Amino acid sequence: MALVMIESPGSENLIALDRRLRSDCFSLVGSACRPGRLSGTSSEISIFAAVYDCAFARETLHRIENKTRLLEEVFIGLKPYCPLLLKDYFVAEGKENDPRLDDLMGREPGTAPFWSVPEAEKALGAMGFDLRISDDMTAQYRRDLFSDFARFVDDHDGKGIPPKMVEPLLRLAEFWGNRMVAIDEGLVTVHKFVVLRSEG
Repeated sequence: MALVMIESPGSENLIALDRRLRSDCFSLVGSACRPGRLSGTSSEISIFAAVYDCAFARETLHRIENKTRLLEEVFIGLKPYCPLLLKDYFVAEGKENDPRLDDLMGREPGTAPFWSVPEAEKALGAMGFDLRISDDMTAQYRRDLFSDFARFVDDHDGKGIPPKMVEPLLRLAEFWGNRMVAIDEGLVTVHKFVVLRSEG
């Protein structure tokens, strides 16, 4: 749940890096890379212009109040024709004012309005990003969530969970359970964009 800017990603392609970042929870992706992290909430977002080869934002944008400014900073930081992969929750059509939305997604009410997929596409285009992939990942995301949790249970079957880990794991289960409810109730979708920074 972060945004990572990467300089010189090496031989791995964008999708391979995305998988690794997912498994590493946005830890550093290698000594040859120089990540720059942005919170999107600070008034002093600092980023070098046109030095980064790719950027990833996973499950970040829905928590950011000024989404446009954050993405404009990403645009500035990327070299021309370099990609941004954005995967996030987007509000489903007609669900923008559903009172369950903030609670299930763990947000303070009204602090960071959700974008819909069309709103995101329009905003990215207006900034100068060239949209290459726009893909609904909701079904796959749901399958992955269940399989990851099942794998965790299998790994600990018979071993037990250390007592100090029980409470954090219960909170984590509630966190992901609420997101599953939001998906199953049709409040949000999970969508992936791959866009390229234009030359301008």
